[in-house]
Amino acid sequence: MKVRNAVCIFLAALVSVSLLVSCGGADDVVNPAADTTADAAESSETVTETTEPPSYVPEGLDFEGATVTLLGGDAVFKHYTMCTEQTGDGLNDALWDRYHKVGEQLNVTFDFLSENSTGAVNKITSTVLAGDDVYQLAIVQRATSIGTMVGQKMLTNWNDMPYINLDGSYWYEDAIDSLRVGKFVYYTYGDIYPLSTHVMYYNKDIREAYSLDNPHELVLGGGWTIDRLIEMATAVPKDLNGDGQMNENDQYGISFGNTDQINTLMYGCGLTITTKDSDSVTLSPRTEKMVDVFEHIVNLFHTDNATYYKQLNKVTLVTGQVLFYTGTIHGARTYRDAEVEFGMLPYPKYNEEQEKYVSFLNTELMCIPSIADRELSGAVIQLMAENSAGVKEAYYDYLLKEKVARDPESKQVLDIIFGNAINDFIISYCGGMSNSKSMYNIPANLAIAGNSEFASAYDRIAEAVQAEIDSVYETIMQSDK
Repeated sequence: MKVRNAVCIFLAALVSVSLLVSCGGADDVVNPAADTTADAAESSETVTETTEPPSYVPEGLDFEGATVTLLGGDAVFKHYTMCTEQTGDGLNDALWDRYHKVGEQLNVTFDFLSENSTGAVNKITSTVLAGDDVYQLAIVQRATSIGTMVGQKMLTNWNDMPYINLDGSYWYEDAIDSLRVGKFVYYTYGDIYPLSTHVMYYNKDIREAYSLDNPHELVLGGGWTIDRLIEMATAVPKDLNGDGQMNENDQYGISFGNTDQINTLMYGCGLTITTKDSDSVTLSPRTEKMVDVFEHIVNLFHTDNATYYKQLNKVTLVTGQVLFYTGTIHGARTYRDAEVEFGMLPYPKYNEEQEKYVSFLNTELMCIPSIADRELSGAVIQLMAENSAGVKEAYYDYLLKEKVARDPESKQVLDIIFGNAINDFIISYCGGMSNSKSMYNIPANLAIAGNSEFASAYDRIAEAVQAEIDSVYETIMQSDK
């Protein structure tokens, strides 16, 4: 099989990264069957069999050399999806093997086009309007335009696609459900394109110097909470140069480089801006817990110089001046050469009674242009998903190598990070609407300003936000008309 276009050798440097963690997401594609133990009278030996689940793509499909073009709307697409030749790099070659196997079985070749976020949306729009079936799968940023594309009937409902089985372990059920509206699934997440979430990195040297609890152990024991974060972050700020001022030259408990990283504290505590059921999407009601979480976030920013925040963050993991640094998993490749020993953590829970850690996704979304040939796209996408176990394993290997994960807890922590990753309707579908955007940014805006008046900020725009949600919801529900 041929895989065309020139861009893909990235990966050796890509996430060889010093990422602490050990990335685990959805269950592996290959599942061990149950152990079978012979009758004790005959044998006490246990026999274990391993079987692969059957493919949902029938044998014998032949697309006669058709070109399958994957469209990406982010620079990361080049690193995690594009592949034109074998290079000896683990992740690159795992991608090659996947495309080779799918290409051989279905008699297709692969091509790739990488655009920026606006360019990808424009490509989808222009080809659909022109009736040109060019892209069989698109990977686009979570951005203001994804709701618009649904309303303009630019995309296909994944539930209408032949061959695709969204119940397979290679698709991420919780993440997909967070974007599902009634019977409509226009965007998905899965092993085809590795997940990335907002995470916290921690500096092992600073932690040890101050004899603080091991965050990995806290996570695994269920005790990594926002109170523990504040306790640890407020223990380490230091005026390193002794000039009597706290600035980018000093040491902090935690640093943030953008408002998304701040707002994710809300999701880690188990809150979402919208609440979704089978037939509605509503603004989550203001509760005492919500008020308390926002007060915690403000306290983190304004207690004992614990927090450093700048849009152009100069206090980073690499500088070695911060105990906790907020970032993303996909961004880990940029820490490959860091001299700091560090680990990776999920965002903290609200309290120990909260059942799960929650990770907020910043991964690009997979979608299918409405003009795409459904037989071709469905077969290729499903077969890619079924053959992505090796890609996911190689991706995890990158996250686990070198400084990132030299301890046995790392794999478990990554499994936790990926085990409950969600999105929020208001961010993905209403993010370009003024009131919805303002509601999403309340945590960051209050924290930066040192203002704890969450209730009034919420109440002031709640009705307008619900109107925006209702408008988008109705548009999606009418998208097949």
